[in-house]
Amino acid sequence: MVLVIVFAQLTFICVWGTLVQGTFWVRLPWTLFLLQISWCFLTWGVHLENGPPSRAAMLGLGLIWFCGFLVSFIPLKIAALFFGWRIIHPSHSDSKASARQFAIRDMLIGTVLLAATMAIGQRMLPDEEATLQNVLYESGLDQRHAFVILSLYAIASLLLKFPSIWVALACPVDKLVQYTALWSIGCFLVTLGEVGLLVIFLGPLGPDGGQILMGFLLGHELMGWIIIGVLHLLRKLGYHLEGASQAPSQTLRNDYW
Repeated sequence: MVLVIVFAQLTFICVWGTLVQGTFWVRLPWTLFLLQISWCFLTWGVHLENGPPSRAAMLGLGLIWFCGFLVSFIPLKIAALFFGWRIIHPSHSDSKASARQFAIRDMLIGTVLLAATMAIGQRMLPDEEATLQNVLYESGLDQRHAFVILSLYAIASLLLKFPSIWVALACPVDKLVQYTALWSIGCFLVTLGEVGLLVIFLGPLGPDGGQILMGFLLGHELMGWIIIGVLHLLRKLGYHLEGASQAPSQTLRNDYW
């Protein structure tokens, strides 16, 4: 459950980096800055719990974190580009002149902060050698069962993120409870499919199969509720999800990039 809450944080970083209205390249350094900060705190937490981790363990955690970031970031960016998804506020000014005025400054500040956190991350790494094989071993991605479990979990989470974002920011306000309930039912069905694929790829789950099913279900449900809850709070502040039924125009595409 704690890991689910941590991974929900990754979703918010990706949502901010891909869907919030504004120039993509201005937000990119800030997005990577937030990603780097979250990794630093994760490794710090590991240090507090288990003592100083090895360089390979820290890099292995970073590898999983970055892979999880890409799994969410790329599809959300595709949705932003080709389906016209963007989170906007009514008070947002569409003036391109004012946007250009702050774009270079914001990009430079974000880049400086990113460089600073990367330097901090480098200092956090123990002064020892770490091979790619050791990093993969620490991440668990070199083990077939771990790779399959993480891959299926990432795909299922992604399938559930898109409707949860829509429910929080775009569905009629008076039908929020109904759509949330429908999303919960869909979450249960996706989880059943996920566990079914686990059985196909890895074989019977054994006597702990019920606990595994419940763990996946509660994990997905909790992550979705966190996403819906936080984004709904943003909606109360005036933000909403704007979409388009067709591919965006060149003007819209330029606005994103």
